[in-house]
Amino acid sequence: MFGVLLLVCILGSWDSAQAGSSFKVGSFTKISSGSNQVVTHSLGETPKALIMWAGGNVNDEAFHSDFRFAFGVTDEDRSSLSVSASSDHGETTSDTSRRMANKAITIVRWSELLRAEADVTAWTTTTFTLDWTDNSSSTEYLIHYLIIGGSDVSAKVKNWTMKTSPGNLAVTGIGFQPDVVIHAHAGASFTASLPSSTNHAAVGLGVMDADGDEWANTFTGADNVSTTNTQRAQQTDACIHAIEFSTTITKEASWVSMDTDGFTVNFSTASSHASQTISLALKGLNVKAGSFTKTLTAAPVAQAVTGVGFEPDALLLASYQHDPSNSVQDHAALGLGGSDGTNESSATLYDHNDESTSDVSAIDKTSKVFMVVDNKNDTIDAEADLQSFQSTGFTLNWTTNHSDDTEIGYLAFSSLSATAVGMRSFEAVSRETGVELRWATGWEVDNLGFHVYRGPAGERERVTRELLAGSALLAGAGTRLPAGQSYRWLDPEGMRTDLYWLVDVDLS
Repeated sequence: MFGVLLLVCILGSWDSAQAGSSFKVGSFTKISSGSNQVVTHSLGETPKALIMWAGGNVNDEAFHSDFRFAFGVTDEDRSSLSVSASSDHGETTSDTSRRMANKAITIVRWSELLRAEADVTAWTTTTFTLDWTDNSSSTEYLIHYLIIGGSDVSAKVKNWTMKTSPGNLAVTGIGFQPDVVIHAHAGASFTASLPSSTNHAAVGLGVMDADGDEWANTFTGADNVSTTNTQRAQQTDACIHAIEFSTTITKEASWVSMDTDGFTVNFSTASSHASQTISLALKGLNVKAGSFTKTLTAAPVAQAVTGVGFEPDALLLASYQHDPSNSVQDHAALGLGGSDGTNESSATLYDHNDESTSDVSAIDKTSKVFMVVDNKNDTIDAEADLQSFQSTGFTLNWTTNHSDDTEIGYLAFSSLSATAVGMRSFEAVSRETGVELRWATGWEVDNLGFHVYRGPAGERERVTRELLAGSALLAGAGTRLPAGQSYRWLDPEGMRTDLYWLVDVDLS
């Protein structure tokens, strides 16, 4: 059976990735006591990665004073990394804290008091098990998650330090070339080895995909000051962004490349701090990072976001809750939410700047994909459901809306049926002796080989006399080559104006 990949090349290049993958969004409440907790999920296969987040509230969809934000990632080996930050409400002297740990999730309270943290000790097609190695708080925190599976998905968490001077930094030890990387940090001045807690609140989140699409946001809240000092920032041309209790950017990095054993980022701004960073690298799925501005139209209103390039199966949304700006803004704020098309989960926090008494609030919901809170009045400025996924993106239904054009970053995931080969690149180069075709696969399994065709659709002819051998002939049936292979073939009769088609043939 021939599988036409529809790779057309006119002396150019084409990039893609294909792999089987699945996604589910859900939520659960932390147990009030004890250590072992089994969480039921509906993924239907053993997970490869887990992303969890929380605002630090119970499951009542109401505003609560204070915030205890948490974000954590776990890979296919069940290795985990996480970050947390907190701020106390109603204090004449601000009381804020932050923490990073080798845990699936960690929750820190002000005064650097650890309240809960857990490891993922097991997972199956229907459950994952948490071991709460610290469960000091009896509060049943609501915790949201996105769980990812798929036989061809690879996932790896990595703890690394940011550069202390401008320039490129290659992060290695991932073991594969990622399709997407999710970053998190606890501020530029957090340099202690994990696990550790310290004063001040700070969290930064960022993403980058293999096409160079990226965004990053961050917030900070100074500790032990009589007048609150809180800020936030967001960029759509960076994957790392950090500020430090002022309007000055202290760390900023952007995507350079996805590499065979990791990734490279470029620090355009780098303070002298060796800042701790955690990342989750994923391979074997279709993914797109992007951003949009919220509609200004009064609710209820549907907003279609296009340009994703595929129909998503899951979505993460994040924002610093302000309109687009390259400048640092007053007030600490962050919203984070997700959906798989059926389930929704979201959290948001707000810490007002320049107050003699700290004014802090947070809210978690399982009935909305995203919430905008940009005020100190404990009111929702805007909130949305995921209305639908479409072939080019997704549509949000804003059930409450205000007239500010909030900038929101997204990360869209797609589940693709497993195919015999995932293409990484396909290009043609004109030579004196003809046209040289070169292509590379990101992974292969049961790939018998390739044929090359020349000419426009409907008139193309096969120009390879024999099948160009793929992994099934070289490595054997059923052998997965996660790093893929590189190929080249010369068409001695090719011309610069020719179209080329690459056809893959698998063992079926």
